[in-house]
Amino acid sequence: MPKSDRNPLVHGSNLEQKENHRTKYRDVESKKYLTEIRTEYDTWRSANLELVGPTSTPTDQDDAIIATLGING
Repeated sequence: MPKSDRNPLVHGSNLEQKENHRTKYRDVESKKYLTEIRTEYDTWRSANLELVGPTSTPTDQDDAIIATLGING
């Protein structure tokens, strides 16, 4: 499978497969657990999508941030 076809949020895909399985996970207890897991996963996913990583555009704060990390340039 090409790397570009892979879902970076594989846990959500796995959860969706369980939620939509035609024969497994249909009992009341399984549905309850899947609902709890979905709620926590959706909360995590939303926070994860809000994260902004480093950029290649220098800012005035870069030197101060690097200094707090103890990285020598």
